[in-house]
Amino acid sequence: MRNALIGYTYQHQVATMLLAYMDVERDFDSIELEAVVGHKFDDIKLTSGGNTYFFQIKDIDNLSFDSLIVKDGKITISGKEHLLSSSTNVLFFKDINFVPDCHILGFPTKKIADVYIVSLSRTEIETIVDELYKTDYLRKSLIDQFLSNCLDNRIFKMSKIDLPPINIFQTHLVEPTVEIAVKILEGENILVLEGKPGVGKSHLVSFLEKKFKYKSILYRFWVSNQDKDYEDRLKFRNFLKDFSKKLFSDYREHTIDEIIEKISERDVTVIIDGLDHVENYNPDDLEEYVQFIDKLQKNTKTIILSRPLLRTLTWNKQVLSNWNREQTKKVLNELYHFDEYDLIQKIYTLTDGYPILVKYIAEQYKKDGNIPDFERFESLDKYYDKIIKNEKGKQALALFLCSRGFIMQSEISLFLESDSSLYVNEFVIEHPYLFERRLNRISLFHDSLITYLRKSKVNYSGTLNKVNSVVYQSLLSGNKRFQSRYVHFDLGKEEKKAIVKWYSSINNFKELMREVVDFEAIQDFYKQLRETLPELSADDLDITAYYDLSLIINIVSRDHMSTLNEFYYTYILALQEHGFTEEDVTSSRYLFGMWYYLRTNDGSLLLNTTSDEHYDTKHFYRELRNDLEQEATFFEEHEEPLSEERINQLLNDTKSFHHREAVAYILEDLYIFKDQRPNFKGLTLAVQQYIDGDEQKAIYILSDILEKLKIEGFRSNWVLNDVKKKLLALGKLPNQNDYLNLSLKDFLAKYKEKGSFDMWVDILTYLRLALHQDRKIDLLSISVFWTKYYQRKDYSFFSFDKALSIFEDKGIIKWQQSVTLIDQIQEISEKGYRTLLADYIRQHEPGFVLTMLKHYSFKDLVISWFDLPPDYINVLPENIYHFAISKILQYHRSNGEIRFEEVKNVLRSNKANLLKDDLKFSRFKIGISKDDPAIKELQNEKITYIEIPHDKRYTGSSQEERFDQGILDQKNDNLIIKKELEPWEVATFSDGYYSALAEPELFRQFEKEKIRLNINLILYYALIGKTKSINTLNSVWYFPGNILKILNDNEVPVDYNVLFQSFITFLDLSMFDLPASPKVNPDTN
Repeated sequence: MRNALIGYTYQHQVATMLLAYMDVERDFDSIELEAVVGHKFDDIKLTSGGNTYFFQIKDIDNLSFDSLIVKDGKITISGKEHLLSSSTNVLFFKDINFVPDCHILGFPTKKIADVYIVSLSRTEIETIVDELYKTDYLRKSLIDQFLSNCLDNRIFKMSKIDLPPINIFQTHLVEPTVEIAVKILEGENILVLEGKPGVGKSHLVSFLEKKFKYKSILYRFWVSNQDKDYEDRLKFRNFLKDFSKKLFSDYREHTIDEIIEKISERDVTVIIDGLDHVENYNPDDLEEYVQFIDKLQKNTKTIILSRPLLRTLTWNKQVLSNWNREQTKKVLNELYHFDEYDLIQKIYTLTDGYPILVKYIAEQYKKDGNIPDFERFESLDKYYDKIIKNEKGKQALALFLCSRGFIMQSEISLFLESDSSLYVNEFVIEHPYLFERRLNRISLFHDSLITYLRKSKVNYSGTLNKVNSVVYQSLLSGNKRFQSRYVHFDLGKEEKKAIVKWYSSINNFKELMREVVDFEAIQDFYKQLRETLPELSADDLDITAYYDLSLIINIVSRDHMSTLNEFYYTYILALQEHGFTEEDVTSSRYLFGMWYYLRTNDGSLLLNTTSDEHYDTKHFYRELRNDLEQEATFFEEHEEPLSEERINQLLNDTKSFHHREAVAYILEDLYIFKDQRPNFKGLTLAVQQYIDGDEQKAIYILSDILEKLKIEGFRSNWVLNDVKKKLLALGKLPNQNDYLNLSLKDFLAKYKEKGSFDMWVDILTYLRLALHQDRKIDLLSISVFWTKYYQRKDYSFFSFDKALSIFEDKGIIKWQQSVTLIDQIQEISEKGYRTLLADYIRQHEPGFVLTMLKHYSFKDLVISWFDLPPDYINVLPENIYHFAISKILQYHRSNGEIRFEEVKNVLRSNKANLLKDDLKFSRFKIGISKDDPAIKELQNEKITYIEIPHDKRYTGSSQEERFDQGILDQKNDNLIIKKELEPWEVATFSDGYYSALAEPELFRQFEKEKIRLNINLILYYALIGKTKSINTLNSVWYFPGNILKILNDNEVPVDYNVLFQSFITFLDLSMFDLPASPKVNPDTN
């Protein structure tokens, strides 16, 4: 019953966990949900290394292990028989007590006959998945989205090769290359191939890859002047992560020794291209690279390609020279299809086989049809001297020294006076081969021209000042043009401080988000803004600015759209239809990649953004074309009515994997082309009744028909719901179609309570229909969606319990508003903030529980009452105690055992005697780990218990190891005093999940006065702190409440009304409203 997966069930959780294992560890080959097989272990079919495993997933309460009976190829569960498969059978329960005696797929299990029993609670599954993605939580969101998309599209089989690509740095160059053979010195394991700029190192790499029969691993520090990953490529930790992914094809964290051992084991040659880029642009990491290469070359052949370095190296070196005539001929033949002897001779004579000059002269010949009348060039600089005829030309071209990224063509006239602007534009037209152009984006093709301009000592200070002034004024006015390129310009410290202060205001951010076309540019900008904070001083921002900035960072980390080709395709068509151009797109990721593809039919930018070695180019382009083809032909499905013969064929093909979808398609067709197929009146009546609002009657009619076709009748509601959605998407049902009748602004406002997974589909449908009908819409109203709360694993609300209670203490809001808001959050979040209400209650005195219960029915609240501390349980009315314990006893009724963690707080409260009586009466036992010191409590209270072996599946690091990884929490907080840490140093650390300020209690070890005096330093270092193990800025998920907690606990003078307004703006941008205080209702308990 595959519809069971379309919703977040325990079965879905297990499937998510197995999918995560397949993604991270890459040991599983495929996973199929609700497999069509001849037995009952069909919830999940998993293949791994030639073995097949069938899973049955049971979300059953109160089940005893002893009640499981395996006999005659069947297992009996709760009195119901389940036919086993002939392969390996795995049975998952969320809570069944047993002592493991073996493992299956790495899970501790108990084996009964041919069945492996696994017990994992929802919380344990979440812990496992979190641990798998501990070094890349963004990947976790991507996999969640991948599974949701599969289920939405009724794709139930997922193979390893279908997974979203592992993000590795691309090694493809913008410039095509030719294999040029060079005699390589043999003998030693390491060789540095050193050459002047443009000597053909990149062409040589192609030869080296073939020479080693493609048994090589290539890493490039440079591929393009418009490479969005350029700065990340230079960082040593990213270098290691990239090698790790290439070698192990997984997302595990591997040590340097493991990486080197794997390279040696695979017997490959390592080729590293462009080490000079590290020395020039990230010198702090150069020594780490040298040490790694020194260690690597002891067992592995290693080739380094580089320009001459300042750093002295002891490695064997070979200097590269120009091409000879035959090599020059080969390049001109293969790349330019030149085969005339005289032409090749002229080019060779003019260039002396200098590779980059060969390219320049060949490109110039292709453009103009003649070879320029130049003397033989002694150097590359002489060529540049020849084509850049005067000082004014150099000054004009020095524009490209003013930015480390691309410049839009329209910006040339923005930065330069008319004469200089004219010169640059004409120079670009005359010498296009000197530039890399992507639509309206221009950058220099080769950095040798940058070096030439710098060496010429041209005075371009006026141009630089003009560029920086234009960029600064643009940014300070809130203009979006340069935001995604903020770090590409050399702005001064005072300018950066002013920009950071302006953009740290959440009110300014709200204005900025009013009409955003390119949200990826906003995301890139704030990422760059945060990364440049270390250039500022802690006192450059005040407390409100730090708080606002943390809220903004949480918002811009929400990613609803990445990898959704169909959405980007339709969105870009809508943008173009409404007059937007590439000038309005300034980011360099999915949006520009899709725009570039639609304009040029070149998908390389999309591929570079989302590809990996398992996701080859052919597969990528096929999937891309399929996605876009489906979107482009959406309205063609029902251009002509189905014949009765075709309808019968589809109905009778009950074994088809897509039979349910076929039934929906038939119903859509019968509704659209009414009264044309009289032999299908029953189906026509069913869909008509459903559309008219009589849903139950429609379901009954369709169920009766489907049962005759041997399709489970309960699917009728799903089928009819899908049919109505499709008809609305096609623009039918005008009287009830909000896609037609509401503006986009009103549409999003009406459905703001929908989750983000549903809303993006609705927006796509809205845009697609408007395009189809050639209707102009308020397209920029889409901006409110970019900042919406992300439906799954958006942790930015985790500390709301503290924020809300503090605002209550300050008299700004009422507690009823807080409880209602928390209820809304729990409702819309896909997996729910299940502990949020209990956390919120703990922020109040125990008596608050009674106050709350006067206004809310305890049965309507999402809370585990026994998770509250003992003094809170003390004040609970007995009816709530009985309600809570009855649920627990009911849950465990089959095995008669309750875990100690579930009731430990009750045993330490005034309800202990009630619990003891209930345990005695029900003959329940307490299950407790045999090494838990609380056993003495049970013994003293004469409570019957059973010892459970300690679960050693999860072993933690030592205190010092956690500290060295950049982790500091209550498990190792004694190190604060031991290591004499200052409060701002504590702020740089994260918890075990890379979150800063996750435990404000750590700051209680300092005097309040010290916190007050250094609060700016604390917030500053919390924002710039990085987790050492992954060299990534810590997340700010807990800042919305925990900053307020630190301020409040330490009596820091601050205007809480101002902070509250920021908090309300954050809620508004997340598409939540703080409710008005509800009317007081009589006690309903």
